Amino acid sequence: MSLDDIHFQPLTKVAKHIENRDVSPVEVTEAILTRIEKYDQSLHSYTTVTADLALEQAKKAEVEIMKGIYRGVMHGIPIAVKDLCFTKGITTTGGMAIYRDFKPDHDATVVTKLADAGSVLL
Repeated sequence: MSLDDIHFQPLTKVAKHIENRDVSPVEVTEAILTRIEKYDQSLHSYTTVTADLALEQAKKAEVEIMKGIYRGVMHGIPIAVKDLCFTKGITTTGGMAIYRDFKPDHDATVVTKLADAGSVLL
């Protein structure tokens, strides 16, 4: 699997490559972060990018997978959540300037479930 086109691959295919250790969660996350950095200045698709957190979570997922602890298809998969979903301690604006400094004190259920599955928050 080429990391150059990883963003075009079906999630199930990427997950299988991570599970088989053909590619690591860190490599996948770095590839996606590089793409975000390259294109998002013109696309403006991300309100907040949590690169440091994403790499930290990817490293944790990689260690777990290398130890044989595989949580399932979301484990080590970089994912973005809509800016409407509360993310504890991370600016969550809901697309409104009035909330530009709002940092929720809890995660939305979907964010918690993705974290429990071992996904990587972009």
